[in-house]
Amino acid sequence: MLGPPTPKAKSYHREDHYSHGGLGDAVLSAVGSDGIRVHKLAVREILHSGKPDELLDRVEISARAIVESVKKIL
Repeated sequence: MLGPPTPKAKSYHREDHYSHGGLGDAVLSAVGSDGIRVHKLAVREILHSGKPDELLDRVEISARAIVESVKKIL
């Protein structure tokens, strides 16, 4: 953050693991009460096998999924 939060301030975090206890939670606990909206994109299901790109697509944390998610919140 480069200054005080504004009413429209947003923070976006991508986790390559489960959402609970990650960087997004740390940021949320630090700035959530300041009115900053924190958006977390993280693994939400257990996958068993696949190519890395397939797995990232499946759990929606691939580059394409990040772009789509950010577009929705802008």
